[in-house]
Amino acid sequence: MRSLPDGQKAALTYTFDDGTVDHYKVCAPMLEEYGFRGTFFVLPGLTAKKPQTIHLPSQLGDHKRMERPVMGWDQIRDLNKRGHEIGNHGWDHMRLWQLTDKRVLKRQIGRSAKVIGWETGTKPDSWCWPYYRPGATELGDALVAEHHKIVRRRHPQLSLGDTMSAKRAAGWVDKARHFGGWWIVVVHILGPDGSKQMHQVEEYILKASLKRAWELRKKVWVCTMRQLAPYLSRPLG
Repeated sequence: MRSLPDGQKAALTYTFDDGTVDHYKVCAPMLEEYGFRGTFFVLPGLTAKKPQTIHLPSQLGDHKRMERPVMGWDQIRDLNKRGHEIGNHGWDHMRLWQLTDKRVLKRQIGRSAKVIGWETGTKPDSWCWPYYRPGATELGDALVAEHHKIVRRRHPQLSLGDTMSAKRAAGWVDKARHFGGWWIVVVHILGPDGSKQMHQVEEYILKASLKRAWELRKKVWVCTMRQLAPYLSRPLG
């Protein structure tokens, strides 16, 4: 990683997967409270003009489905105008490593990127594979490289989920300061403790991470993936 703008040792990116409404209503304002911006990965094939509830297969298998109240395009455009980054998470959250059909892959990756660009007025620079899986085919990787500048892969990343504590969330920022390099915080959905939603995390845990990042802002650069891309020697992995 090249030298960062103000000489910080580490970069920290807050990423938000699946485009849920709480990202708009809660997460973005929390970031802005500390002067930060995040990278929000959306699913164009499941996005309408207004917010709606969708169902996604979970990582536990297609027979277990997760309810997701997702943002509408008006909210996504507003995030973009406020300086947050809108990234591409695929057309509709398919298991892309299982696909071999060229036409389907083009829709999932290429068309998805184009629709985000049409709707927001800004081409998405960042890509995130659904279910954290990398592409299983050269075509998938080639399509991602054709339409994007940076990919979220297995960099040091912490997924804020239902087993997370505020202490551990804040400690992740300390690790970034100590070891340097690019670190990532992944958020799926916010909600109260005891929910049956996978990856659900309470607001105070995200706030603990943001507060610590603000305290260490002279050592840790909180940035979007788009902002970081020029400083990486291999932004596409």
